[in-house]
Amino acid sequence: MINRPTYKELNRKINLAKKFVKNNQFNIVDPVPFALDLIELDCDADQETMSTILDEITPNDYVGSRPPQKSYKSKIKGSDLFAFAWESRCLKCKAYFKFAIINDTLWLVSLHKDKK
Repeated sequence: MINRPTYKELNRKINLAKKFVKNNQFNIVDPVPFALDLIELDCDADQETMSTILDEITPNDYVGSRPPQKSYKSKIKGSDLFAFAWESRCLKCKAYFKFAIINDTLWLVSLHKDKK
């Protein structure tokens, strides 16, 4: 049994997420709590910021479970959740970012200061 996600799978997911952001194919699962976290980070979830964040993370920054947790949120129910924590130059803090990919959409689940 392969311990997924593998480095290769994570790299593929990050690159796919970059493509969806570039094509403006991304949404926020829970806009209100997400917005409150963005206020604390003093940033926006716009195309430029999300591209920069995705350029910063690598498969080595993955902190999610193995195998990935499945979402219970209705919009993305049953999808794999990919969580990353890293020292962000853009956000000027240790940050935590979680996303899911369904069909041709990147779903932003959370983006905030790392709480660990």
